[in-house]
Amino acid sequence: MKTTAYYVIAAIVSYVFSYGIFVPSDLRQFTLLAIVGTMCGIKIAALWNGSLRSRRARSFAIGIDALAFTVSLFCYIFAIQGGSANRSDIVVLGLLLFIIFFSFAAVFPLTGVTPDGLPGERGPPA
Repeated sequence: MKTTAYYVIAAIVSYVFSYGIFVPSDLRQFTLLAIVGTMCGIKIAALWNGSLRSRRARSFAIGIDALAFTVSLFCYIFAIQGGSANRSDIVVLGLLLFIIFFSFAAVFPLTGVTPDGLPGERGPPA
């Protein structure tokens, strides 16, 4: 029950945060990608956490995740400013929005901010 509540709270928070990121009004359904990205990011990072043994590997994973978040956010901002409405641009916007929330949520299990019971969880780094 605790794990389910964790996922629900993370999904609601990401849904609220997705309104802070500018999404064109005709693509408002893309905010649902924030929920899916968050839930996937938490689950996959919890699985990664089980395979990262050293503090150095965990720090490297957090750094790569932060880099993916930053690059995706800037690419999203530049893509929105481009203003094109091609089908490929719409797909890229959706993918970038997914990656932004995926990488944001993946930091939490890697730093030990998870409820008890997730597979691969080892708690905060010692």
